[in-house]
Amino acid sequence: MFRIRKFLSYMAKGKTKLSTLLFLNETSKIHAWVKSLRHAHMKETTVDYYVQNVTHFSTFISQTPPPSCRLSKTVLIGLQREMQTVKKSMKRRVAMHRTSVKTEKQNRVLSKDTIRKCLSQAKQAIPNILTLLESDVATTALQWEFYGHMSAYLAALYGHRCGVLQNMTIKEVEEAEESPSDNVFCINILFHKTNQMFGPAQIAVTSEEYGWMQRFLKIRRRLPGGSSVFPQLMEGDGPT
Repeated sequence: MFRIRKFLSYMAKGKTKLSTLLFLNETSKIHAWVKSLRHAHMKETTVDYYVQNVTHFSTFISQTPPPSCRLSKTVLIGLQREMQTVKKSMKRRVAMHRTSVKTEKQNRVLSKDTIRKCLSQAKQAIPNILTLLESDVATTALQWEFYGHMSAYLAALYGHRCGVLQNMTIKEVEEAEESPSDNVFCINILFHKTNQMFGPAQIAVTSEEYGWMQRFLKIRRRLPGGSSVFPQLMEGDGPT
């Protein structure tokens, strides 16, 4: 609805008697609207989403025009066809953008040896860091050292974005569901970038890995930070 409202606002600018929808009968302005999205530095995939939504809207208006509409059936069909044409013209740009993004991501992919080394070293370091945090020598530097090793370990193991780890709350860890048959604990992280589309992000940790978290949570409340296990992980306020 937001995208459709933005389109209607652009098309209706400077017009009167908006209820008639006559302001939609301007093919050149439709193409100018698409250009304005690109000038706003939107990615091609985002522009494509706008075009798709407006295409659906044009189909709806063509099939069920409101009583105040003064556009003829021919114009409504022409509007629908014009949006379909714009949509088809986007395919090449979108495909090229996606290929570019995919190539860029592949160039950043870590090697298997690097990931194995990360997991091995983090697995050795985490228990030692926890032991120091549990002692009287606990410092903020040690706290961030735990964040760095634990977040690197989980990211290398499960591939989640850092935002998923940052939003993992103490309550979600404490309420992890145990699966005795698989010897794992499933942590459901409700708030993350794609939660509306895919639901909670899940991290299934072994008893040993969950034991690390339990040890940390016992001392977490006397350390700086809010309700998240990894506070401000993306803000750059400490070493990661």
